[in-house]
Parts: sequence; structure tokens; C-alpha cells
Amino acid sequence: SIPFLLLHWQFFCSKCAPQEQIHSAYGYEAANVALVFVIGLTYSFIAPAILPVCVVYFAFATLSYRWLFNYVYDEEFDSGGAFWYDLFNAVLIGQLLSTLSLLGLAALYGSSLQLLVLAPLPFFVLYLALRSWRIGWKSQCTSLEDA
Repeated sequence: SIPFLLLHWQFFCSKCAPQEQIHSAYGYEAANVALVFVIGLTYSFIAPAILPVCVVYFAFATLSYRWLFNYVYDEEFDSGGAFWYDLFNAVLIGQLLSTLSLLGLAALYGSSLQLLVLAPLPFFVLYLALRSWRIGWKSQCTSLEDA
């Protein structure tokens, strides 16, 4: 994971890299990245200083995961992206929670006009979720020959 690579930077040295086969735990890695995304998105309205930290994290994660998947991890299996449906659902729930927290802050500290303008946001997120779930359900049930 990314925190492990922050502490053990010698894995970026090609001469120091281990020679045995290493397989990626896709679910674990994707869940860690989604957790950082959801926490950053949720708390960005309360503490906007978390956004630059998230940008640095995702920039480092992009570089390190590209290197890991190209040079370190061996291909163990191909799930065809089956776990991305769950990951996308978690991100949508995080987006809904962040818009609800924004509405709560607008209700506490903002004017009634701000609350009125921001009130449709959760409904847009729910509309996106329902539309995506309908399309996602169809894509899960469609065979590769029909696609």
C-alpha cells in the first residue's frame, strides 16, 4: 500500500526490489484508495486544507501504482473489473454524504438563499446513482458475446 511505500522507499530502487513473485491484493488496494477519496471528499467542506493533502496523496499513488503494476506485481488473475461496481457504489455514497454535510453547514452558517440553491444537490447525486445502478446492473448481466 502507499503508506508502506512512503516508509520503505528502497522498493523504488530497481536493484533493491525483491525478485520473488508478488501479487497485488486488488480489493485491499482499491478500498484504501476509495477510503482516502471518500474521507477527503466528505471533510473537504469542513476543512478545505485536506484537499491539497489529497492531491499530493493521489499524485503519489498514481506514480507508485503505475510503477508497482508495471515492474513489481505479477498478474495473478483477471476479474474483468467485477469489484469496480462495489467501489463505484462506495464513492457515490461518499459523494452523497459530502453533499449532505455541505447542506448541514449551509443550514447552520449560510443564508437561506445558499441553502435553497444547494438543496437539489443530494437529489442530483441520487439521480446519478439510480441511473448508474440501472446501467451497471445491465452490464453485469450482459454476456461478452452480446456486448
